[in-house]
Amino acid sequence: PVTVEAGAGGADGLVTATSHNMHLHCVGTAAPGTPTVVFMHGYSGQARDWSWIQPEVAKVTRACAFDRSGCGLSMPGPDPRHSEQIAAEAFALLDAARLTDTPEGLVVVGHSFGGYNSRMLRSRHPELIKGLVLVDPADPFLAHAPGAPADVACTGCYHSQVGNLFWLVQFVAPYGLAHPIFASGIP
Repeated sequence: PVTVEAGAGGADGLVTATSHNMHLHCVGTAAPGTPTVVFMHGYSGQARDWSWIQPEVAKVTRACAFDRSGCGLSMPGPDPRHSEQIAAEAFALLDAARLTDTPEGLVVVGHSFGGYNSRMLRSRHPELIKGLVLVDPADPFLAHAPGAPADVACTGCYHSQVGNLFWLVQFVAPYGLAHPIFASGIP
């Protein structure tokens, strides 16, 4: 396995996180004042599910996607496989790749089951996760649950159109990320 450091722009490889290796793919460089965007895929997904938008976001900041344990190129992780364990592994991966050192923090984008995992990650590390974007979350009321942070953006919360990313655009616009999303020709 290759250990990668995502701090110098692009990186792609296996990172030793906790007891096993996980695949991480980062492109772009975080400009001063912009957070790194981390994409978390759905239940049966993988990092490459974000390949259509990740390069566009990378035009203005670092954009990273990873394969959850047992998915894509990542090795299986230990049981039990629940969101608390998955969030702990995600943090270990981000920490090992030195993505937790960024002063601007992270914006985490979670799709479907990744919505649960990203919410768990946020609840465990609110000082690091500066924003959360839910794309067609597994639970459509997840973003509006009691105690949900006010800055959670949610697309698909009241409908199930993955292509409708207007909530994502509204949330990332203050960081200068909206133009690359529109320029990408949303599928």
